[in-house]
Amino acid sequence: MPDADDTTAESGPIEATEVDAPVEEQASAGDPVALEEEDLVEDVPELVFEADPVLAAALDVARTSLAEIAPAGTIGELVTTLVQGEHIVSLQFANLMRGYPGWLWTATLSRIDETEDVTVLEVELLPGEGAVLAPDWVPWTVRLADYHAAQDTLGEEVEDADDDDLDDEPDLDDDSDDDDADDYSDEAPDEDDSDDSDDPAVDELDDDGSDDDPEEDDSVDDGAEQDDTSGDEPEAAPAPSARRRRRRR
Repeated sequence: MPDADDTTAESGPIEATEVDAPVEEQASAGDPVALEEEDLVEDVPELVFEADPVLAAALDVARTSLAEIAPAGTIGELVTTLVQGEHIVSLQFANLMRGYPGWLWTATLSRIDETEDVTVLEVELLPGEGAVLAPDWVPWTVRLADYHAAQDTLGEEVEDADDDDLDDEPDLDDDSDDDDADDYSDEAPDEDDSDDSDDPAVDELDDDGSDDDPEEDDSVDDGAEQDDTSGDEPEAAPAPSARRRRRRR
């Protein structure tokens, strides 16, 4: 009779059996069961409550509670009634105070059940539709970052504009040289017209000075003759004229 060990060896190696995977791994993301559960959660309708008639009619209680925080004469007529939950109602009145257009005085009332009295939960001033609101608060770090970005953009635009202006400007040196040459040519007097004068008196003086005086020429000639004869012997004085003799007598 063969041993048990021999029989086991002849039967061949033992094959490994597959281990069942965890249940979480078997369930895939597309499992219809999981999708149905999500749909059930999303499809749960919101509860809608009806306004408690006692709370909706408690206008005097709401006005009295609002008068503790609102200036006198600033609570207007009832604007709307908001149902906040079961046996919870907010009554909103017009705000007559200056500087808060569109804001509403709001008093939230409640009661535990139909047998309890009305209780005031809170009173406040809330913005309504079209109310003037302050802008959202922005941290200084964000403000400075936006400011620096705007300044950098503005600086680049100014530099580009300056470069364009310089490119568009003509050569001022060449134009100035041409203008100077034109001015000099216009201001230079005409040589032909320089001798002529517009003043008639000056022209007459020039004419008088240009004519030769015969007497002056004769005197100049006599002086020249005297210089020439200065080296010769003196001549005899001319005889006195008849007129001089008559005067002496």
